[in-house]
Amino acid sequence: DIKSQGEGGHVVNTASIAGHYGMPGLGIYVASKFAVVGISETMRVDLAGDNIGISVLCPGVVSTGIGSSERNRPDQYGGSKSPAMTPREGAAPVEMNVMEPAAIGDIVLHSIQNDLFYIMTHDEFQAPVQSRGDAISASFEYWRAYRDKHGV
Repeated sequence: DIKSQGEGGHVVNTASIAGHYGMPGLGIYVASKFAVVGISETMRVDLAGDNIGISVLCPGVVSTGIGSSERNRPDQYGGSKSPAMTPREGAAPVEMNVMEPAAIGDIVLHSIQNDLFYIMTHDEFQAPVQSRGDAISASFEYWRAYRDKHGV
């Protein structure tokens, strides 16, 4: 493994922008992407002293055919009860830029070379991610005031 070789290295985990805020109708997908982000954040801390960089790729829509991935589902599991998802269904209420995999690859390479942790490829998702962060900060402020008022 990278650590035992002692030469350092870099790991890139692929999540999604869905690892940073909820999207309607995509609960299982969103949960799995939040998990990848969390594991990556933990790996970054755990491996900080071992010369092993960690990045987490959080793209928006990439031209991969994920919306028609059921074509790869083994016959023994039967068909889905849901229609195939198109790139715009269930996603954030923003105009989306569909990026090509080669462009994402260039961004990832640059991120590795510059030891960048978060790889956020699609600017159009900055507002909903920031909104989530703002809501979390507001919750801290609310509960701090509550504790102060009630002596908790």
